[in-house]
Amino acid sequence: MPFVEWGAVATSHWQGAGHATRGQARWFIRGTGPIRLVVDVDRSGAGAACVIARKRLLLAAGVARSRIQFRKPPRPHKDAAEAIEAGCSLADFRRPNETAMTRLANEYGTTRKHRRESSDWMGRVL
Repeated sequence: MPFVEWGAVATSHWQGAGHATRGQARWFIRGTGPIRLVVDVDRSGAGAACVIARKRLLLAAGVARSRIQFRKPPRPHKDAAEAIEAGCSLADFRRPNETAMTRLANEYGTTRKHRRESSDWMGRVL
């Protein structure tokens, strides 16, 4: 497993990226090293929204802001799993533009809210 070789631990959420809880975030309080939240690269903004939500959970659980870092997979990979399978190292992951990522996440949230409020959005999507 590449993470062991990197001296890192990886987690994923079995219910999907948007369903992590404060209780799960508290697990990271004990550590002292950096926490790298890897954003999925997608046009919808879902990946950005998920890592920003995870950062908020970590902060609410008491994790020091200085430990939390955003990363994105090297091109042309769309997520961490794909990059790792291709043999990329942790050093290959780069910092995303956090301002653009936040804007994309906000747009994603607004779009999802609009779809929930609209009774006919499924017909337009399907």
